[in-house]
Amino acid sequence: MITEQIEKLLQDDERALAAAKKRLARCAEGRLRIRKAGKCLRLSQELPPEKGKPRKEVYLSRKKNNRLVASLCGKRYYTEVICALTQEIQLLQTFLDGFDPLEKIRCIDVLPQDLQEYVHPVVRSNEQICQEWMNEPFDTNSYPFDKEPLRTKKGELVRNRAECLIANTLFDLNLPYRYECGVTLPDGSTMYPDFTILHPETLEIFYLEYFGMMDDPDYAAGAFIRIRRYANSPIFPKLIMIFDHCDAPFNMDTLLNVLKQYFL
Repeated sequence: MITEQIEKLLQDDERALAAAKKRLARCAEGRLRIRKAGKCLRLSQELPPEKGKPRKEVYLSRKKNNRLVASLCGKRYYTEVICALTQEIQLLQTFLDGFDPLEKIRCIDVLPQDLQEYVHPVVRSNEQICQEWMNEPFDTNSYPFDKEPLRTKKGELVRNRAECLIANTLFDLNLPYRYECGVTLPDGSTMYPDFTILHPETLEIFYLEYFGMMDDPDYAAGAFIRIRRYANSPIFPKLIMIFDHCDAPFNMDTLLNVLKQYFL
């Protein structure tokens, strides 16, 4: 959500502001004056005037007064960046205080419920987009089940108990998904990941593959070939893989931890 991005930016700005103020407090007194003298820069330290006396100005050599020049340059920069950060923080806070992401969604409510069907909304909530995505037809895997399928809470048939648990967990967590939805790879071939998941907030597409018999050498060899095909495609960075082995069996805690890291 944009609000989360703004909140992170606000936190980053507040940390930067605190650091700038801390560094400014350690800078030398006075201010840096910069004048051009041909191709060179003439630097001086302008000190605050003492009572009844004119303002004092001390000319600086970058060689002899290097640390003082550095301190005054820092002071000039920190003063400027503190001003910019303060202004940005105020703007970001004002935005967060007044931003309502649902305001544009509610515009449809100017019409009575039974008249809203005549309008095609140009803005939709993430919830509406997710629901439409789940209702869209998609290319499904036509490969026959090799044993009696299991029915999920959502109503579809899946190939094994682990896939049924995964599907039911996605359903319970209100994560929109498609079972064995076709994905076309760059070489023109089609693969059918076990689950295609739509992130309910970012609306990014993720894929989840369950490899269930990794202790079987033939199955494992086929799984590695499948993984290699994914690795040579653009979807690989969004691919979640869960493995099952007799020495490291699939369990719900692992599944929930994985889903929480990606979606919750």
